Amino acid sequence: MKIKVISLFLTISIFKFTSSASIECQYSASPFTENEFECWLKINNPEEFDNFSTINGTHPSGFSYDLVTTLYHDLYANGPMTVFPKILCNTFRNLKTISLMNMKTSDNILQITTITAESFNGCSKLESF
Repeated sequence: MKIKVISLFLTISIFKFTSSASIECQYSASPFTENEFECWLKINNPEEFDNFSTINGTHPSGFSYDLVTTLYHDLYANGPMTVFPKILCNTFRNLKTISLMNMKTSDNILQITTITAESFNGCSKLESF
């Protein structure tokens, strides 16, 4: 009986943990360059999860992940981001620009606390961060 209760608790805890974290992009055509797209990132990651398997969002006509060259994230508009998830560079391999806006809290504390070398492994074309 005790084993079943522990097993049920672990299952519920894992489900709760993985279901609360999400990444979503609002995609739009770049106003500066033809055949390039931008991603306005929305992230819900209260547990500082870095094992995402998907990036949600509705893709525009003619879209492919290879055409995303700019990634934007605004702390105030789209939630805090304490971890820079490696799925971003692994999915958008042609990123040239990552723009993180308003990344400090009102107490002047930087929101991103965890950036690893693995975070940028797929971003070989990155020009500005």
